[in-house]
Amino acid sequence: MGELWHTRLEKLRNYWEFLLKLSRLAYFDMRPVVIRSQDIPQGKGDWNRIRELLEQIELLLFDKNVHKLELAVHELFIKEVKPSFNFDLGYAVINDLNRLTMKLKDQLNLTQSSASLLFHLDRYFSVEETEKAVLERLRQIHQEAAADYQRMSPITQQAIAWIKQNYTEEIGLQETADYLGMAPAYVSRTFSRDLKISLSAYITRLRIERAKLLLMETNMRIAEIAVSVGIVNRDYFSVLFKKNTGMRPQAYRDCYRQ
Repeated sequence: MGELWHTRLEKLRNYWEFLLKLSRLAYFDMRPVVIRSQDIPQGKGDWNRIRELLEQIELLLFDKNVHKLELAVHELFIKEVKPSFNFDLGYAVINDLNRLTMKLKDQLNLTQSSASLLFHLDRYFSVEETEKAVLERLRQIHQEAAADYQRMSPITQQAIAWIKQNYTEEIGLQETADYLGMAPAYVSRTFSRDLKISLSAYITRLRIERAKLLLMETNMRIAEIAVSVGIVNRDYFSVLFKKNTGMRPQAYRDCYRQ
C-alpha cells in the first residue's frame, strides 16, 4: 500500500513539475494559448547572429545615435531569444551582457550604479520586461561611456577603434603608432593618460575576453584559440591567460562546462 501511494505521489510530482515548466514558458509569450509538450520548440537560436549583436551593442555604446543601440537590443531579445523558448540561451545572453558591463567598468570611469550586475533573468516575467530593463541600464551606460569617450583625445579614440578591428592580429604599440603616424612614446603616454591603462594591457584584455568566449562557446583547441586572438605561442598564451584570470585556459573551459 505504501509503495502504491509513493508511486502515485511521484507521478503527481512529475505532473506538477511539468505544469510549472509550461507556466514558465509565459516568459516567452504571455498570450493565453493551449500548448502541448511536443509544441515546445526549444530552439538553440542563431548564436552567430546573437554574437554579432552582442559585439554591435558593445560598439554602439560609444555611438552618438542611441537609436541604433535600441534596435540592436530589440533584435537580440525579440527576434532571437523570444522565438527560441530556450532559457539556457536567455541566461547566456544575460551573462554576456553582465560581462560587458564589468569590462566597461574597468575600461571607463563608470559609476557603480550604471555598471552594477543587475541583469538577472529570474527577476523578469517576460522577454519584453527583460529587454526594457536591459535597455534602460545600457542607455545609462551609453550616456556615461559616450561622455567619457568624448573626453579622450582624438589619438586615443582612433587607437581604440583601430585596435578593436585588429587585435586578433599580431599588433602592439609600434603597429598602432605606425597606423596613427605618431611616435610610439607619445601614443603610449596619451593612451595611458586617457584610459588609466597601458596600450599593451588594453590589447591583452581584449584578447583574453575574446579567448574566454571561444573557450566557453566552441570546441577549438587551445592553440587555435591563441592564434585566433593574435598570440601565436600557445605557452605564452596560457601564461598570459592565467595571469589575467587566475586559471589555465583548459581549466577555465572545464569549470564553465561543469
